[in-house]
Amino acid sequence: MTRIIKETTTKTHRYDELGIENVLEEIIMQYYYDTEEEKINHCERMKQNGFTDSGMVKDNIGSLNMPKYVWFGSYYKHTRKC
Repeated sequence: MTRIIKETTTKTHRYDELGIENVLEEIIMQYYYDTEEEKINHCERMKQNGFTDSGMVKDNIGSLNMPKYVWFGSYYKHTRKC
């Protein structure tokens, strides 16, 4: 099952020499998956929606002494609003 674990949106406001505001928005969405196939299929859907895959495929949700790795996806997208 695909589970979203974190969603972050950051907006950076910039003003040109005429005082016109430009906004750069960065969206980061992170997910856990039960299987590699689920991660691959979801990754394709995220790419179709304009997101880029960070390339990370596993995340340790355990500890350093007792690691427990799960399938993981982190995707980001930048948009510019004038």
